[in-house]
Amino acid sequence: MVFLHLIFFKEFCEQDPEGSNLFHKLTMGTQRSLLYIISKPKSENKQLEKCWVIFDYLKSVNGKLDFKELMAVFKNSRFKA
Repeated sequence: MVFLHLIFFKEFCEQDPEGSNLFHKLTMGTQRSLLYIISKPKSENKQLEKCWVIFDYLKSVNGKLDFKELMAVFKNSRFKA
């Protein structure tokens, strides 16, 4: 399965309970799509950066996810994830 190497995700959720709460309120399909986006890069650092951008985005929009807007946030992020 694609997500087996996302072991750090649980720890990331524990460190950011607000972002984790918003993430877990999303539908299972949306969560799966976001986990796929996070898992695409091979580098764990890039995966963490994507996770950080997603959680920060979810907090800024209070959990109202818009994938087009999220992709624009990735393009404009300081990480260029």
